[in-house]
Amino acid sequence: MRGNLTYCWILDSGGAGRGAWQGGIIHEFLRWSRDHGCYPTISMGASAGGYAAADVATGSETTVMKGWTHWGLEAVHPLDPVPLELRSSWGLGKFRLHLIESIRYVMGEPELAGVFDAHHERKLLVFATRTRRRDQRHFQTSDAMKYFWKSITRKLPRPFKYLSESYVEEPVVFATNLPQELCSEHVRPLTRRNYHAVIEACCLVPLAMGSPLESPRLLGNYEPNAEPVYAGD
Repeated sequence: MRGNLTYCWILDSGGAGRGAWQGGIIHEFLRWSRDHGCYPTISMGASAGGYAAADVATGSETTVMKGWTHWGLEAVHPLDPVPLELRSSWGLGKFRLHLIESIRYVMGEPELAGVFDAHHERKLLVFATRTRRRDQRHFQTSDAMKYFWKSITRKLPRPFKYLSESYVEEPVVFATNLPQELCSEHVRPLTRRNYHAVIEACCLVPLAMGSPLESPRLLGNYEPNAEPVYAGD
């Protein structure tokens, strides 16, 4: 806040979300914002931008540098087996594990304390996509392949995009400090309990990171009738 102004940052999506610009530009911009009294009160993002928005919501630019310079890689031993549900479909077996350990390392207890500090007004919104087959069957490798083609053609002119009518896709927003009256199937609380899983869900890449995330940890305090399937946006 600066005077009566509220600053809101919408963080970029895409794999570059944790690249050089993340460690350099955002780090310096956050420091400049704090020095000039205009640190963002609201941060939001989808895909890797959701992870970047979580960095901003900690209230410290040191989180950005922490995630840029070191992802806690030593936690993933090269000889350890990869659980079946975390294996990619094209051989990059450790990709998902590195993401999970990155989130746990970067978003440790000090960072959680910053995000969920009751004494500040910062809010964090993370956007993901709930994806389900219309025939209610479980996702298979073929479904991941279709989503892979959809992702790599998404920026092409519409006649060249890969689009399928076999799925129901719905946006889901996870938000901190969410009033109970605003909770719904598509607007869910972001809490300490589901925080790491939500960031993982919004960053998933089809094929490269294995199956979509199906987990009660994502539900917050709202329990829909059907178990959701989440994929990266």
